[in-house]
Amino acid sequence: MNSSNLDLFGIYCNLAICLFVVLFGTRWLWKDFKKPSGFFRKTAFQFWWLGWLAWSIAWLLVLIKFTQLEGSEISQQKTKTILQATILIFDNLNTIFFLCMYLVLTRGEEYIKKNLKYDFYQLSFFFSIVIPMLYILCKIHQKSDFAIILHNTFSLSLGIIAPILLGWAYNLRFNTKIIFYIGIAYGLMQPLVYVVNLNIQNGSGFDVLKDYKPVIDAILAFLKIALAVTSIKILYSDQAFVKSLIHPVINRKSEFSSGWNSELKIFTSFLFLLLFGMIVYLIAIYIDMKKIDPSFMGAMSSVLSIGGLFYTIGFQIIERMRHKKN
Repeated sequence: MNSSNLDLFGIYCNLAICLFVVLFGTRWLWKDFKKPSGFFRKTAFQFWWLGWLAWSIAWLLVLIKFTQLEGSEISQQKTKTILQATILIFDNLNTIFFLCMYLVLTRGEEYIKKNLKYDFYQLSFFFSIVIPMLYILCKIHQKSDFAIILHNTFSLSLGIIAPILLGWAYNLRFNTKIIFYIGIAYGLMQPLVYVVNLNIQNGSGFDVLKDYKPVIDAILAFLKIALAVTSIKILYSDQAFVKSLIHPVINRKSEFSSGWNSELKIFTSFLFLLLFGMIVYLIAIYIDMKKIDPSFMGAMSSVLSIGGLFYTIGFQIIERMRHKKN
C-alpha cells in the first residue's frame, strides 16, 4: 500500500462511519415520526441526525479534495479554495445542529418549537451575514487565502467547543459524564484533524503531522463511533426527566443594563480607550512597515463593523419577535 492510499484510509473510515450513522438514523427517524414520543427526544434526535448528515457531506468533500485536487496546478487552486470553504461551511452546519441539540437537551419538553426556531435563526444569522461578506471583501482585494484562514480559525474554535457543550448537556439531562469525556477528546483532536485534512496554512505544522495523518484520522473515527453509540443509547434511555434545566426569569430588567455607577463607567471607558490606542498604534506600525494594505485594513474594519451591526440588529429583531408572540 503506497502512502497516498494510506492517507485516504482515515478519510474513508470517517466517511463510512458518518454515512452508516445517517442511513441507520434515517430508519430511526422514520420510526420516530410514526409513533408518539416526547418532543425533546424527537427534536434532539433530528438535530443529531442533521449534524451527522453535515459531517457526511464534509468528509465526502475532503475525499474529493484529496483524490481530485491534491497537488493540482495553480489553475485549479480557485476550485480547491472553493472546496475548502464549502467543507468549512458544512462543518459549521454540524456545529449549529449540535448547539441546537444542546438547547433542546437542556430545556426539555418546555422548549417549544417557536423558541427553537428563533434560537436557530440567531445561531445561523452570523454565518449567513458575516462570512459571505468576508469572502466578498477578500475576493475584491484578491486575498481569498486570507478569508479561508479566518474562516478556518473560526470553524476550528467552534469545532472544539461544540462536542464539549453537547457532552455537558447529556451530563445535565441524563446524569452521565461519558459523552462529556468523549466530547473533550473529540474537541482536542480537532486542531490535528484540521491541519492534516485541510492544510489551509502550508507550514511546519503540516510537515510534522502529515506522516501521522492515518493515525489521527483513525483515532477520530474511533471517537465518532463512541460518540454515535453512546449518544443515541443514552438519548433513548428511560431514565431522563423532561422538565427544563433552565428557568428564565420573566419581566426582569437585565442586570447588565442597570447599576452603572461612576467608578464602573470610568473603569470601562479607560479599558476601551486603552484597547483603541493599542489597535491604532499596531495598525500604524504595520502600515509604516508596509506589511498591510491600508485600504484592505479599512475595508476589513468596515465589514466587521457592518457585520456586527447587522448581527446585533438581527438578534434584537428575532428577540422582539419571540417576546411579541409569547
